[in-house]
Amino acid sequence: MDIRTRLALAVVSVALLSMALLGVFAYQTSTALLQEISIRQLDALAESKSRELENAQAGWRDQVRLIRSRTRLLQDVVEYLETGSASAIQSIVEVIAGAATAVDDVDQIRILRLDGTEIAVYGTTAGQRQAKPAATEQVTFVDTILAPHGGVQVAFSTLLTDGAVPLGIVEVVFDARGIRGVTDDRTGLGETGEVLVVMAAPDDFIQVLNPLRHQETDGLMRLSKGDAATAMKHALSIDSDHQWLHVTDYRGVDVWAATRFLPELGWGIIVKVDAAEEGLRAVSLR
Repeated sequence: MDIRTRLALAVVSVALLSMALLGVFAYQTSTALLQEISIRQLDALAESKSRELENAQAGWRDQVRLIRSRTRLLQDVVEYLETGSASAIQSIVEVIAGAATAVDDVDQIRILRLDGTEIAVYGTTAGQRQAKPAATEQVTFVDTILAPHGGVQVAFSTLLTDGAVPLGIVEVVFDARGIRGVTDDRTGLGETGEVLVVMAAPDDFIQVLNPLRHQETDGLMRLSKGDAATAMKHALSIDSDHQWLHVTDYRGVDVWAATRFLPELGWGIIVKVDAAEEGLRAVSLR
């Protein structure tokens, strides 16, 4: 082989090696950019979902204020406290029954004395309460109530006052079906992505508040903290905002996730997608 052939082969080899190195560099850089785009998308979706739930919470609080502001309710409670008459109780029940049917998603309204004893009630709850209503003028979140069939309710309370004089407590229980509207919308999450809303439950458990996309059984999932996925525990911490996780989920599948924590309700939000699906774009690029 003469010198010109060797020189030509050397030039071609260097060119091919340069192209290969450039291709590897471009692939790695592009893959990192694709991953960053996916992370930002997950984070944006988590923020959007948390805002939707915050708006739902604000709506529940506004409805409690509307119920509390009914003049006849105040008058009837004052009459009952002064006379103890059965007719005053009947009138209170009529008022709260009208409020419950006029306001969306109200399952129960209770009027209580300041010590928490019940004066009147309309409607029912599907599960057991874990917390008592608070005696404060602010509309306060009381509890998340789980129904045996898988439904979720939320309870809020506020003081009923005559001027500056506290008379009793108004507690309103709402059907939290709005959660499903947030979690069932998986736009932007491909074929594997899903949204979870979780809360800390008694006895060191974590309760999922919505049906899961990949769950084979009916009902709402409940896991001990020791068995719960990392993303579930992270979503219930105050440091969960604006961080992304590369972890395994409740199925043991590798996922990318973004989380948010709603301190007023004690709920965590997880938006996640399987890492394998997110990696398909990088594989296609390669």
